[in-house]
Amino acid sequence: MNSAGENVALHNKSFILHCNKTVGALTMTNPTAEINAFLEQSKTLAEPLSRLALLSVNSFEKLARHHYGVTGDALEYSIAALQTGAATREASESLKSQTTLAQHYIDRQNERAQALTKLADEIRSDYGRWFEQASGQIKRKDPPVPDAA
Repeated sequence: MNSAGENVALHNKSFILHCNKTVGALTMTNPTAEINAFLEQSKTLAEPLSRLALLSVNSFEKLARHHYGVTGDALEYSIAALQTGAATREASESLKSQTTLAQHYIDRQNERAQALTKLADEIRSDYGRWFEQASGQIKRKDPPVPDAA
């Protein structure tokens, strides 16, 4: 029967063997070179995430600019409708002007909806390309796991 100390020693030995298998037998014989390799590997693996952050910021900006335009259209329509209503004396003339303004606004919003669909497709394809590049880069950069002898 094993004592508690022997069990701990066996556990530590198997843990070290497991770490050597997973990490690639890091022995720290040259700490500077190994730390530099670790930092380089960290930069390599972090690069796709920095590209993702940049892609996210650019996508947010595109969507914000689109919605800024939609909001501007609504504001312009509201102001034009108020001015038309205040400037005309005849109800039929006011109704005709309001109808024309509303039709222009609706046409513009239909254009904006189509533009938003194109923008969403563009953003979706950008993220798809990022995923393909990142997964390919990470697969290429994975260090081979050595067999434990």
